[in-house]
Amino acid sequence: MLSSVTGLLTLVTIITHVSEVQSQCTMIDACSCFMPDGNVVDISSLGDNNGFAKFFAIPGPDTFYYSLNLCYPFNEGSCSGAAGCQTSPDFISTFQIGDASSVMFSTDPSNNVHVLYTSPTDDGRFRTVDVTLQCDPNSINPNIQVFGEQGFNSLLYTFTISSQCACPGVCGTNPEPVNPGGDVIITVEAGISPGTILCIIAIVGMVVYVGGGMTYMRVRKQATGAGMLPHRDFWVAVPGLIKEGVVFTYQKIRGKISGKEYAAI
Repeated sequence: MLSSVTGLLTLVTIITHVSEVQSQCTMIDACSCFMPDGNVVDISSLGDNNGFAKFFAIPGPDTFYYSLNLCYPFNEGSCSGAAGCQTSPDFISTFQIGDASSVMFSTDPSNNVHVLYTSPTDDGRFRTVDVTLQCDPNSINPNIQVFGEQGFNSLLYTFTISSQCACPGVCGTNPEPVNPGGDVIITVEAGISPGTILCIIAIVGMVVYVGGGMTYMRVRKQATGAGMLPHRDFWVAVPGLIKEGVVFTYQKIRGKISGKEYAAI
């Protein structure tokens, strides 16, 4: 019962949001719609028809990564037949935030076309992808901005794509991709770098190693004090081994080693 009420409230929120972007671009198919003046907005070149996302794993300001593909469905992790997919910061979990089959078109007061996709959740609510298309006649390669989820647990994810194909009447119905193989320009508002992720993983791993090792030594070996350090003999020997290696290398370079040398492997 609660999930049904939650789902109903979510649908009301989505309908309210869609009404804010006035429905003035009438859908032709999943890749195009026509404006009141008859000009067509075609987004075929803003997606790849090969099962992969044209815009792949772009970091958002909420530390998640987002993949997006207009017009055609793609698969990524647990996302299947998707238009949008969210990936956790550790790259372990993926969440489908928009189904390619649920496409809707609309416009806002600034005459920008919006492409919307929804995807149901297990608790009866809906995730919604809102892509604002900004007309830029000089933008041969699309420029995407990722804004991520709009508030904690809002389930609304927003993006902006600037492209000449966002301009009515510029790209024909189902055209060949503009500048095939051209680079996609990505603008990231904020995010977490792969290097930061590796540092976090290393720190967490070290904490687990030391904490788990000390717990094991205390419980199973009844160790106390410094004896609780896992592999204590190894870590105590490391500084001496490093010093010995540095001294040996230095003396080898200076030609001062005679007699005693390391044994050959």
